[in-house]
Amino acid sequence: MDELYYDNDADLIDRHLMGRTTDSEKEEIKRRMETDENFRQHYNEAARIKQLVVAHERKTLWAKLANEEQQFKASGASGGTVLPRWSLYAAAALLVIGLGTTWFYMQPDDSPLYAQYYQPYTELEFARTRGGGELEAALQQAVEWYHDKHYQEVINSLETLEQKDDRVNFVLGLAYLGTEQFETALARFNEVSEEFDQPDVFHWYKGLVLIKLNRMEEAKEELERVDRRRFPVNSIVESIQ
Repeated sequence: MDELYYDNDADLIDRHLMGRTTDSEKEEIKRRMETDENFRQHYNEAARIKQLVVAHERKTLWAKLANEEQQFKASGASGGTVLPRWSLYAAAALLVIGLGTTWFYMQPDDSPLYAQYYQPYTELEFARTRGGGELEAALQQAVEWYHDKHYQEVINSLETLEQKDDRVNFVLGLAYLGTEQFETALARFNEVSEEFDQPDVFHWYKGLVLIKLNRMEEAKEELERVDRRRFPVNSIVESIQ
């Protein structure tokens, strides 16, 4: 039964990532992402793999396209016919089909740049303070859950707090990233003040979620505030431009 369960889940997840699920199946996926930890982990792993494949194939595709463009320019310089730029993109479309990534077009909001640079924050930690009460206890527990990738538990615990400080909002933003709720992640990051004592990490992850939401100019502004010795800011900003 377990093998059948996971086979059925794998088929459902795969079809959803390819944009082929029905409305009722989408509702089922949404419900299970909120209530079923095993399903949520399988979904996130599958989505991550597909994002990495897309990122690799896009990189290969554009390298081929750049090579084609150079050949076209060289041909024009020697008296041949230079094809217009739109024809290059038509060729790119054919390359995508040849690579077998038709599902790439079914996810227009997919961001290979986000997939390439996003990783959970493995160094998440806050010094324990005495007398912190409910907030302090909930925060320390949430950090442990985050490292175990129990993102929904983090959300359920911290969202119930009546008062939230910068640390709580930052961890909530990270947890919402883990569950791929990007708009909500950004909303939580927006609650973090300028006094937060981990600015590089904060601006890095906020920049990544803005990239995922295709808000590139805002993303660049955030990433420009990150220490380049700690994060690959130059590479990611150059890729945005």
